[in-house]
Amino acid sequence: MARCRWLVPLVLLAHSLQSAQAQDGDDGASARPDQATAQVILFERIRQIPREQDAQVIDFIRQNIQSLSPYFVMEMSRRLFANDAEIAVHWMHVGYIRAHYDALRCEDPTAIQGTRLLPEIAAEVVAYARSEEAVYRTQGLRALQWPGLFESKLSPWWICSFGQVALQADRQGPPENESEWLRPKRVWPKIRAKLIADFTTTLTELDRPVFGAPPARLD
Repeated sequence: MARCRWLVPLVLLAHSLQSAQAQDGDDGASARPDQATAQVILFERIRQIPREQDAQVIDFIRQNIQSLSPYFVMEMSRRLFANDAEIAVHWMHVGYIRAHYDALRCEDPTAIQGTRLLPEIAAEVVAYARSEEAVYRTQGLRALQWPGLFESKLSPWWICSFGQVALQADRQGPPENESEWLRPKRVWPKIRAKLIADFTTTLTELDRPVFGAPPARLD
């Protein structure tokens, strides 16, 4: 009964997100205010689910990972940590990389500030990764090889809305003209390539990796 009480509303919310994204297309560019609001509501509800339901929450996030923001990936990492610290670090990296990719696709460079909440969501995992450098490097490189890394169907608006332009305008949703907030799709492959290169350098060449350092913006 407890499982149903918590998870049935979440499944319905996730289904509504997937349906909206399917209507908007598969490139993750389009966004609607109801999608952004649903993400916030869904994340708040996920965080409230008791830890004894970790297995069900982890399964829910895994099944819907391409429709959810990186905050959910960090929440999955948090709940995985007690049973498999190294896998938790893997998903922590996925959350960081995805968040930075979305931020780098925003026209407003200050949208990167939306990544600040990431370490707070999975504080134990972050602390462990800082102390276990070999695990940090190995799992980071594994994350870069995950086939689904850049397959999210979620609009980058979730993080573009953290930018100063959107905050000052007090926007509840993105401008109708996509070019006002989202960088052209033609530069996305270059953004991905530079992101992978920057993270790879951080993980393999620096004497001590700079934890969670945002890669340089492609201009």
